[in-house]
Amino acid sequence: MDIRRISDTVAWFSLASIAFAICCLMIFAFVTFLGLHMLGGPLAVVAVVFFILAFASGLVAIVLNTIGDARMKCYVIASLGVLLSVIPVYFISGVFLGAKARRHFAEANVGAANLRYLGREFGRYAEEHSGRLPQADQWCDELLKNNHRLSEYSFRHPQSRRIGLQGDCHFAFNRNLGGKQLEDLPGNVVLLFEADGDWNLNGTADLLTTRYRNNGYITVLFLNGTTGEYWFDRSAVRKLDERGAYDDELRWK
Repeated sequence: MDIRRISDTVAWFSLASIAFAICCLMIFAFVTFLGLHMLGGPLAVVAVVFFILAFASGLVAIVLNTIGDARMKCYVIASLGVLLSVIPVYFISGVFLGAKARRHFAEANVGAANLRYLGREFGRYAEEHSGRLPQADQWCDELLKNNHRLSEYSFRHPQSRRIGLQGDCHFAFNRNLGGKQLEDLPGNVVLLFEADGDWNLNGTADLLTTRYRNNGYITVLFLNGTTGEYWFDRSAVRKLDERGAYDDELRWK
């Protein structure tokens, strides 16, 4: 086996992979400029794959050249393959990770906005029903019936991964408040919180850990319209705000 010839072949393959990856990126930029985003995505993935191949084959060529007859030319070619592949992969990975982080942030904002919107709908419902909140086991249906402009999508959270057996519901109503007079309740009582279950989902602390939570926390809405971010370390409820993380007790009645 001629290790020298193999190391040369692998080194040149590394540079060829980089050239192909750069061509894919140029085509990606062109089709993206034309607005053909569906074609651009696969091209970007192919470019990343070939940059990774260039990096791996460059390292293999360096090792083979060291084992065999070490030559400066092969080292230079293989080193170029490694160096020219690391920078683009690092840059592209940063772009994709940044886009993923922005998407998660946007999804969390949409979920929190839906939560606050539903909270206002509870106030509207109470105004039109002698000050009383809907029954806990019918709250989704009652809010929809009370406001026909309300959509089922308002009861969903983009980050949730669960689909209810009888319809999606990614927020839970505090069961203890069903049918209660709104003006008789303290403002710091939990009204709604992020959870996963079926339509008309209701409950208390038993539902706090049911939803897939991005970054480990969920958002809780109180009767006074304020929200708080909480997560759960073992059995403790912990709150996150400008003071940091600390144990906190949620009020359910």
